Amino acid sequence: MRGRRRRAAGPSAEGVRNARFLRADAQTYAFPPASHDALVSRLGMHVFADPPAAFGNLAAALRPGARLAFLSWQHPGRSEFARVPALALRGTEPSGEGQAFSLSDPARVRALLAGASFARVTVDAVEVRLLMGNKPGDAAEFMAGTGALRAALASADRPARERARQVLAEALEPYASPNGVRLGAALWLATARRAG
Repeated sequence: MRGRRRRAAGPSAEGVRNARFLRADAQTYAFPPASHDALVSRLGMHVFADPPAAFGNLAAALRPGARLAFLSWQHPGRSEFARVPALALRGTEPSGEGQAFSLSDPARVRALLAGASFARVTVDAVEVRLLMGNKPGDAAEFMAGTGALRAALASADRPARERARQVLAEALEPYASPNGVRLGAALWLATARRAG
């Protein structure tokens, strides 16, 4: 990551600084008004405690006409990456509850963006296949260490965590190929322009 930051922060071929990095809460950070040309997020917009305030703050940081684009998860029942572990470990379909899926309703996304002074809002379905690992065991290990699954296994004792990984690895066998273990994921791509 440090190498990427160094390259991004360095001058471009035209001698212009490419980028700078800032670690801050985008919901409350006091960005200079109308100072940015674009806002792009890959699966990060669902984390805000107060989405209307967050989108309002981000909109205020954009120049009129600036572009917004972000990805958010669709309902987890539409994604193998969520359904496979839920069915294997709990025997139930994923509920769609929780912060990760707070922007899974495209009508809500449209309303939030319109309420934050964005125009020309579109929300389009995107389907991808995510590489979970080279083999089912690798994929189970990776999945057990991320997101809701990590949180669910955190309170389990070691033998229970190992059993869960084994059950998940077995459930992932049908998804194994010479190109690794890949699971489908359903996303929304939201785009808009800052009105003004």
